[in-house]
Amino acid sequence: MLPQSIPLHIDLIQAYADDQKTDEALATCDKVLQQHPDQVAVLMMKSDLLEQKNDTTGSIHTLEQAYRLAPSNEDLCYNLAFKFAQSKNPKVLTLCDSLLQHDTIEKKPSHGILRVFITAISIEKAKALEYFNKAIQFDYSFLDAYMDKGQVLYDEKKYAEAISVFQLALKVSASLCRCLLLAG
Repeated sequence: MLPQSIPLHIDLIQAYADDQKTDEALATCDKVLQQHPDQVAVLMMKSDLLEQKNDTTGSIHTLEQAYRLAPSNEDLCYNLAFKFAQSKNPKVLTLCDSLLQHDTIEKKPSHGILRVFITAISIEKAKALEYFNKAIQFDYSFLDAYMDKGQVLYDEKKYAEAISVFQLALKVSASLCRCLLLAG
């Protein structure tokens, strides 16, 4: 009755994916995108399906298409940043920088984006400490940033600085535990 219904096609794509019929799901994605190339949800589904087929390059390319259409879609941005970081694509640095610039003082970035941000530094070790400092600036309680920063300093044989960062992480951790105990 409604052959052009995008929600019905999305349901069909999901049904194929649930039944492990990846090729059929991808074919349906392509059919929808031929008629409606601006469907971000379908592009994101296609990206996931391509990843299931171990086509990381295709998955990233599809997410980049979606990102051009909806650069403010938070889930999309995080997924793209994570895929960039996993594949050691230097575009992750620019994407993470732009995501952090759009955050306001009232809205701290999630630990997810900070984790992607920190993972990204493996691409450019020279920028590692700068990124850790930014992550800590956004969320002083983000212990992974302290730990990773300390590890970089330790690897660079800057032992005194590494110890200082690890000690600060312990103080922050103890402070957070006290706050949780008092709140509970």
